Amino acid sequence: MANTLHDISGEHRDCIPFPAVAAATASGIFASWQAPFTAKIQLVELFFSSAITGQNTASCNFNLLDDNQSVELANVDFAASTDAAVGTAVTLYTATSPGDAVVVDDMIYLQKEKVGNGHLTPHGLMVVTYLAA
Repeated sequence: MANTLHDISGEHRDCIPFPAVAAATASGIFASWQAPFTAKIQLVELFFSSAITGQNTASCNFNLLDDNQSVELANVDFAASTDAAVGTAVTLYTATSPGDAVVVDDMIYLQKEKVGNGHLTPHGLMVVTYLAA
């Protein structure tokens, strides 16, 4: 019998909401996830409430940052020809086998980076899929 979330086998998923962000807003952290136990992150996906159409001169990047906010683990750049459809997963991060380990209470952060004049982005969800390590 499982006594804690860690004891439940298989993948766990956490959904973290993030706000809509105006084009003129400076780069910043808009969502974070804290490891509930020592785990291996398998996948991080973004889901948006409305479509995003990439642009070259006024765009944005979504970056996944490590616990110290000093290392970019992954990114999606919404330049020309990079779009997001409503409710369709945008893969931000996929683990290399067997996944990157994080220890209990480690954090990862979702940063929206303004490029040029920026890009209006809708609110959405960051979905983190992980396994007990």
